[in-house]
Amino acid sequence: SLRTQPSLPSLLLINVSIPPFCRTEAVATRHKIYSSLRTQSALFARKGSLRNCELIFSHQKRIADTWNGRHLERYLNMNRHYQIWHSYLRILKAFPVNRWPGVLIGVIQARMSAWWFDLRHGVTTRTLVPPEQLTMSDEQRGQASRHQPVEQTLFERIMAHIPPPAWSEYQFVDMGAGLGKAMLLASRYPWQKIIGVELAPELCTILERNLIRYRDRHPGMPPWRIVNCDAASFEFPDTPLVVFFFDPFRDTVFVGMMANLTRRVCRTTDPVWIVYVNPVEDLAIPTESFVRIAGEAGRNISGQTGWQIYLGINPGTAPTVPVFRD
Repeated sequence: SLRTQPSLPSLLLINVSIPPFCRTEAVATRHKIYSSLRTQSALFARKGSLRNCELIFSHQKRIADTWNGRHLERYLNMNRHYQIWHSYLRILKAFPVNRWPGVLIGVIQARMSAWWFDLRHGVTTRTLVPPEQLTMSDEQRGQASRHQPVEQTLFERIMAHIPPPAWSEYQFVDMGAGLGKAMLLASRYPWQKIIGVELAPELCTILERNLIRYRDRHPGMPPWRIVNCDAASFEFPDTPLVVFFFDPFRDTVFVGMMANLTRRVCRTTDPVWIVYVNPVEDLAIPTESFVRIAGEAGRNISGQTGWQIYLGINPGTAPTVPVFRD
């Protein structure tokens, strides 16, 4: 019985994915345990606790050698469940219970606002689309992020930080437009043109349908254009720009897009604004060509999305607005 087995130490958790047990799988399971123990023993050794890791290794090895498959499965499941609860405790520590009602109300309000926006304008923008469901290469899929629409209140709060220029001279470029929520929100401003750059043809089809339906209900909508291409190969026009992206892609695609945008900044003196929501790749923005104007830090647990605003600086000019400092 379990009461006759050696006591289980709580210092070491084993990460092993175990299928339903049978007698022939016990040996393979022991090998998995040994491999995990060796890895963690090396970790303990680097931390200067070699003696402790040797004791734990010998104890766990004895358990793996003496227990049958049923006991091993219960033991590993116990450790796996403990890890799950450990993750929950970490969340509770960072996110006190007294903040739950406010966050829950904020989430419900955001969901209802997105639903009402789609219903009122006859569009479909609130769907979350993972890159696995889109037509693109494996390399592009690995660098793409899940499509997620920007909240209306967040978009309006960010745009309020940009000084109101002559909007009719600016073009709004949405990189990774997805289903077009940002383009629809931007249509309330009198832009010269709204451009949406999207790689997935499925999203381009829905995006065009949303824009047509929105234009039917709002005839004063600025002219728009959809570009179906890789963001790294998109050439930015030589006009004043406000470039928007909501964490659409990362790695080499983001670096290639920033290289094209930097060349555009150095080519003319027309201003270029960057609105970056959820800025996970902000370190790839060259500081010699872009200065940070404003921003807010994100809070993953509470659901608050971070954002940053940058202004492109031509080497022959100097910034004419205050630079935001942390």
